[in-house]
Amino acid sequence: DVMSHFKLIEKEYMIDYLDDIELIFIELPKFTKTESELNNIRDKWLYFIKNAGTLDYVPKNLNEELEKAFDIANEANFSEQELELQHRKKDWVYMQKSSLELAKTQGIEQGIEQQKKEVVLKSFKAGLDRQLIQQITGLNAEQVEGIINHDQ
Repeated sequence: DVMSHFKLIEKEYMIDYLDDIELIFIELPKFTKTESELNNIRDKWLYFIKNAGTLDYVPKNLNEELEKAFDIANEANFSEQELELQHRKKDWVYMQKSSLELAKTQGIEQGIEQQKKEVVLKSFKAGLDRQLIQQITGLNAEQVEGIINHDQ
């Protein structure tokens, strides 16, 4: 088999360490499965350990942890310039995601403010008292007056 499991026993007193200490040896030359023959997570990790440094592409159908491991292994083989370029790409992607999130948040805030203005104006035109409009919208008297005066 590719994997051998060994348990320790203290030699002088013959103390069996049961499950406390176990050594596992993997004989990679014995692992000969191809990418299409990988059946379980153990096979996929052994394939990764044996081949990560020599593959030109990341195999399909891997779990997320193995994909991350392949990315790390690939970066380990990069030159200084390639590594710098990779980090710049990651920074750019991070900035883009952050910008989108900020734009989304600002858009929601603007939508809420616009909705409050519409409620103030519709409430005022319907004849509601300014104090009631303040209670409904959560705006203060100055804000309500500003919206009403700006519309007229």
